[in-house]
Amino acid sequence: MIIDRVIRDEQFIKGRSHCESCGHELHLKDLIPLLSFIWLKGKCRYCHASIPKILPITELTVAITYASIFYWYLYKSSFSITSTLLSIDSLFFLLFILILFTLLILIFFSDLRYKLIPDIYTLLLVVNFIIFAIIRVLFNLDFAEYSVFFTPIISHVISAVSMLIFFAALFFITRKKALGEGDIYLSGALAIYLTFQLSIIMWFGAFILGSVVGVFLMVVYKKGRKYMIPFGPFLVLGFIVTLLWGNQIINWYLSLLHY
Repeated sequence: MIIDRVIRDEQFIKGRSHCESCGHELHLKDLIPLLSFIWLKGKCRYCHASIPKILPITELTVAITYASIFYWYLYKSSFSITSTLLSIDSLFFLLFILILFTLLILIFFSDLRYKLIPDIYTLLLVVNFIIFAIIRVLFNLDFAEYSVFFTPIISHVISAVSMLIFFAALFFITRKKALGEGDIYLSGALAIYLTFQLSIIMWFGAFILGSVVGVFLMVVYKKGRKYMIPFGPFLVLGFIVTLLWGNQIINWYLSLLHY
């Protein structure tokens, strides 16, 4: 709902959902994530128009993402029920992660469906990190296991500026054909969460993923070279891969240099 209404410049805090084809107001039984799509066999209850398949895919992605975050927080993180799980700093860190991944989902599917990344999402990414950085300093937060977020602030600034410059140069050198203007801002907003070394892993991963998908579309679906593929989703995927395994990738690469 947020993805669609922000693109259309509509209010999403209030206002009832409606069918995109016939405009009929949807009832609660039509809005149960995934289940309503299955019960209705992928069609509107009122006009029988097909419901875009991207909608249940988005709902499933949100469910998996949130479930994974809470599973990590409760069972796999360094927090524990008896010590820091319910402490203010731990809960704040959880909120920080939830906001981050919510924005990543909004950006991913907005660019995938509309080939557009609203500036508000990029701005909120930056604001989320700035608030986290301020509170981290004020309350001296330090979770060693998640050191990617706890490096000196200047390293994050250098990372963000470097990615902005790189993607802006690529944007103008290719005459706006390689990526969109929104991708420039997104690259900087994502890089601010990483160190400079990790931001390189992010863009390298994004380009590899984009190339693989591009070749796949050309070979399997016979898409021509002029077929436009949004780059934002690949930046998001590259960022997530870097966030989860970036340091391991760097260590693996360095180990190859010793042979």
